[in-house]
Amino acid sequence: MLETYLLLETIARSFREIVLDTRIIELTSGEPAKLRIELVDGSFADVWISATGKYSYHWDRLEINGTIYRYDNAPHKVWADIASFPHHFHNKKD
Repeated sequence: MLETYLLLETIARSFREIVLDTRIIELTSGEPAKLRIELVDGSFADVWISATGKYSYHWDRLEINGTIYRYDNAPHKVWADIASFPHHFHNKKD
């Protein structure tokens, strides 16, 4: 997974106009947990990918306007009734 996060980090850093910094956040075991991308507006995006194919993309604007945007494919039972299940999108305050 480290190679994937390093590739994504390289891609993110190429967007210098909007990306302030990037870092791979690690678990206590030293394994990569996610990629954090800090943006110029004070928000950040997290990218999480598992070896089993689960993923999420999270854009956190809580400190700016109280919103988050997240797309993931985790099969949360609460979202089982939506058409795109197990994929789902959290929009603003969902």
